[in-house]
Amino acid sequence: TRAATVVTLEPSELLRIERALRLHQLLGPGAAAALQAAGLPCPEAEQSALSHGGGFVARTGAESYFLAVEHDFAPLLAAPAWHFPVSDTVFRLEGAGWGRRLGELCALDLRALAEGGWLMTRLAHLSVWLYRPPATAALLLGCDPSYARYMQTTLEAVAASASDTAKP
Repeated sequence: TRAATVVTLEPSELLRIERALRLHQLLGPGAAAALQAAGLPCPEAEQSALSHGGGFVARTGAESYFLAVEHDFAPLLAAPAWHFPVSDTVFRLEGAGWGRRLGELCALDLRALAEGGWLMTRLAHLSVWLYRPPATAALLLGCDPSYARYMQTTLEAVAASASDTAKP
């Protein structure tokens, strides 16, 4: 089993590295058919996502999908499609204040990211992806693993500074 590293910020907010999800990229003209054959949801619109278990499937282009699933994935490739494992570090940000706090690191108002919303952007000068699982106050944030420590330190600093400014 994979364990998660948990850093407590405040009683209502948590930051942890999510180790339960397996990440994959699926590309090519047979990608949608491979998703359907595997019983995974297939988002219709580009730059959108559909929830699947504790993860999601995002459509990142016309024939490009990003998967974050709780199980191993080996597509049944009947049509041309390319499958690549992805090694991003995934942070699970728990608590309602993260959208506001991440606004200090990103030009976008992340509070507007709807439930089930998917976004690729830059945060703290890094390329990241964000997914807001439905019916939770959580946010999943993924980045290149070589920047994981920098991202974690940055997120912790933003959370701490927000906590300090909230105190009388």
